[in-house]
Amino acid sequence: MEISPQIVGTFLDKLKCREYYTLSKSIPFYVNYEHGCIAIINKNQNTIKVGVWKFYNLVAEVLGSMSFKTSDYRSYNHISYLLPIVADLLLFLDEDIHDYTPPRKGWSNVKRSKYSTKIDIELTTLQNRKICSSSNKVASRAIEHGEDISESTEKIVDVHFATNRVKVNDARMFSSDIGIATCYGIAKISIPETHKFGKIEKPLSVLNVKLGEKKGKHFTVDHTEELSFKEFRESLTSKTSGESLILFIHGYNVDFKSALFKSAQIKNDFKYKNPLLLYSWPSHANPLAYSGDKERVDQSVDCLAKLIVDVSELGIKNISIIAHSMGTYCLVKALKQLNSQVANFDSLALASPDIPKSAFINNYFTYVKSAFERVALYASSKDKALWLSKTINRDIRLGQAGENITIINGVETIDVSKADFGWYKLNHSAPIGNSMSMIDLHNFLIRKQPAEDRLLAEAFTANNEAYWYVHN
Repeated sequence: MEISPQIVGTFLDKLKCREYYTLSKSIPFYVNYEHGCIAIINKNQNTIKVGVWKFYNLVAEVLGSMSFKTSDYRSYNHISYLLPIVADLLLFLDEDIHDYTPPRKGWSNVKRSKYSTKIDIELTTLQNRKICSSSNKVASRAIEHGEDISESTEKIVDVHFATNRVKVNDARMFSSDIGIATCYGIAKISIPETHKFGKIEKPLSVLNVKLGEKKGKHFTVDHTEELSFKEFRESLTSKTSGESLILFIHGYNVDFKSALFKSAQIKNDFKYKNPLLLYSWPSHANPLAYSGDKERVDQSVDCLAKLIVDVSELGIKNISIIAHSMGTYCLVKALKQLNSQVANFDSLALASPDIPKSAFINNYFTYVKSAFERVALYASSKDKALWLSKTINRDIRLGQAGENITIINGVETIDVSKADFGWYKLNHSAPIGNSMSMIDLHNFLIRKQPAEDRLLAEAFTANNEAYWYVHN
């Protein structure tokens, strides 16, 4: 089902003085929409205000996950109040919500919203009352009234991998050293029940000393198994049923375990049922080894090129690639080496690409377009890692936005500058770590939506060239 911001806006305009009920316990609350804001009045007469873009993004997630379980949307505050509104929207559009995963107690307790005159009185009484925005307060009230906001079970996510790293003895893991042959396998990653969308839960580090990971609290490697190339191919094809596959190529300063965690996080958050294949090139995993990582990229091009050919011969209908940071450089070099030998890939997401802008346009773009039907470029003006790369290499990077933003015919350029993590962060992983950017990436890769149908706003350069940007 396709829902545009315009359709959601039409529904919200009709959202006046409505009485709703939480999906699990049928606790009443009231909703009114005005001035671009959804106002929710709960049983304790506290007012909660939710911005339109937050609601738009939740709608997109519900459509993608096909679920009305509160535990599937931990990154949202007030989810017990928002999901009934989403359900009402789908019913408004004649969607059969019984095709979706039901709330904890099924659909039998779910009540339709109705017009209420009581909300007029409540709004007048509460118009000067302080907005309740604390998620902890909402959670405590939900528990007090019996609303389940924490239903979940621990998840084990399978990640297929191919790597030219050297194996660590007896650990079934891989080091930062470069090997001669490609190793294949599958890793089982444990994700905690408290996982939040777009995040990787990991232990704190004190004075650069990392504390131990705890299963159930942090991402952990449950098990890894090496496979022969034949077993690897058979595993991929048996788990895809010929439908789809995502290949993820990580960036600079990433060790093997971190690459597994990021792959598992993407697969889990996308609720992706088919294989996600990680290609892990031997980054030094050291922020001071930028030049060394560039050399490792050059040394890994042959390995990635062979993997791309192998994947293209699996007979899978839809193959998409997410390439991040310096991993994008390895990818475009491999595509150029293959010289348009592969042309059956579906979508490519270039996330914070650390590629010289001029080199991409003049030397690599032809090979990218011949291999992929759809290409999206995620860029940011607040990416400090790319700013440093530009300073070192004395060349504008493809992943930079602002006055350096790259607009190419046939490429969707998405500015994620507003989806930053704060001034003290590198903001280099915003396209694959920020929840709003991740939602757009999901809509691009999984739902195959063009930019104009996604939850993006349009903008123009000084030369009147159109691009898009993510709201936060």
